[in-house]
Amino acid sequence: MGNYILFLLSCQYLLITSEFCLGDKELPGGAKCIDEERRVLLTFKHHLTDPSGRLSSWSNGGNCCQWNGLSCDNQTGHIVKMDLRNPYPYGHYDDEWDFMDYQQSCLSGKINPSLA
Repeated sequence: MGNYILFLLSCQYLLITSEFCLGDKELPGGAKCIDEERRVLLTFKHHLTDPSGRLSSWSNGGNCCQWNGLSCDNQTGHIVKMDLRNPYPYGHYDDEWDFMDYQQSCLSGKINPSLA
């Protein structure tokens, strides 16, 4: 019984630790995003067309670590992952698939040369 409880406590510790390290949770008093990275992301967003409003959480005053599609390292505050995939599935899987809905959920635009 004692080994089982120790095992459960170890698993819980690893789960909590991995969530913090991978940026899924914010540590109390944890790092905020880096100001320069926030500015670069806002420049990137400015040159995009976002008809579905997927990037609406990306704003001047917010912590970019909490913006949709981004994950940060909670120790350094640096962005470590950006996932801007279209959430609408592409393809003709069934009769309900709608090309217009797919188009409305696409991001488009140009990448500012200063960011390349």
